[in-house]
Amino acid sequence: MYKKDDIGQQREVVRHSRGGIVGGMSFVTGEHSFSTAMTLTPTKVVKLDRTVFTQVMHSNTDLLPLFTNLLLRHFNRRLQRSINTKLELQKTLESLESAHQQLIEQEKMAMLGQLVAGVAHELNNPVSAILRGAETLSIKVDEILNTKHEDNTFDIGLEVLKQSRHSSPLSTSELRQRSKELNEHIGDRRLAKRLVNLDLHDNDALLKQATTDPAKLAETLSKLERFQATGTTLRSIQVCAQRIADMVKSLKGYSRQDNESYERVDLHEGIEDTLVIFENRLKRHNLIKEYGTLPAIFCKPITLQQVWTNLISNALDALPEKGKLTIRSSQVSRDDVIYNCFEFIDNGCGIPQAQLERIFELNYTTKREGNFGLGIGLSICQQILAQHQGWIEATSEVGKYTNMAVYIPVTQQKLTKEHHYD
Repeated sequence: MYKKDDIGQQREVVRHSRGGIVGGMSFVTGEHSFSTAMTLTPTKVVKLDRTVFTQVMHSNTDLLPLFTNLLLRHFNRRLQRSINTKLELQKTLESLESAHQQLIEQEKMAMLGQLVAGVAHELNNPVSAILRGAETLSIKVDEILNTKHEDNTFDIGLEVLKQSRHSSPLSTSELRQRSKELNEHIGDRRLAKRLVNLDLHDNDALLKQATTDPAKLAETLSKLERFQATGTTLRSIQVCAQRIADMVKSLKGYSRQDNESYERVDLHEGIEDTLVIFENRLKRHNLIKEYGTLPAIFCKPITLQQVWTNLISNALDALPEKGKLTIRSSQVSRDDVIYNCFEFIDNGCGIPQAQLERIFELNYTTKREGNFGLGIGLSICQQILAQHQGWIEATSEVGKYTNMAVYIPVTQQKLTKEHHYD
């Protein structure tokens, strides 16, 4: 037997074997129940008139317990089928939830596999710089230790080393301008440039020596430049080591299993970690960050990092040569609810309206055949955000831009209640 559901689709509701009472429920309640029945063998259908049936039951009391027993067996079978159906539905739901979680992990690992090559390339540069720096440092330290220094020269050298460890080198234009100004006082362009480069253009003793004994000053500056080279090398090693640490931190966070608990965090940190992963691709484009001052959000930050990864990856895929990616964050109000909004805007090829309406469907992709992508990124992103009571809105104009805007409520009543978080 079949019944129509809410959308008019015929659904099978029950199968009877020979002799089953089809209209038992209607008979008891007295209400009409419309069904469509299909028989597999020739069948006789008997319509029992309620008035006639009542007269028959009263005329022969032996029939009443028999019919009651038959009716109870009928309802018992229906109840058992209902229980079995519920159990099957529960098993199916659990299976779907497990499959969904596996799908998320597969997408995450597939994306991570794609990112590893770029990250490995980016790691190679700071590692090589550290190796070169260690070699340079060893040479310069030996030269400093094996050189005889006057007391004041050594003290100045220590200050130069300290200064070079914590400050950036001057730009070419600044170096040229300061050297020109100093040259007007000492009359030696090369010495002026070296003094400015060492940030010693205000040292009265050295400036006086520039006019009285320039040869001696040149020898002193050579010794001091070893201190500077040592400091700048240490600074370079420190910067490169920090860059490696940032990349490792980003990868560790992204590849972590999704069994994290909810915590209150600033989501800008997750976006920044994701940008580190894409550094190899981003350096070919113009990245603009317009971050607003937003409150921290109660969420699963590592899970949300997959959202940022998918949105940034899709934007980079769409960018033209030397394209522009803008990441903007702001706070907006909708229907008296405050949301943190994170927009990912690229100036790429755009998405036609017909495709824009389908991009959140499972297994749908706008990428050309052969391009990376499992076609499930945006669908999973939308599901992850639904867990945080948020969503993604997509707007686009072909040939101009695509904007993926993520909305996450600042206050999430259900989550805060479940986790006792104020």
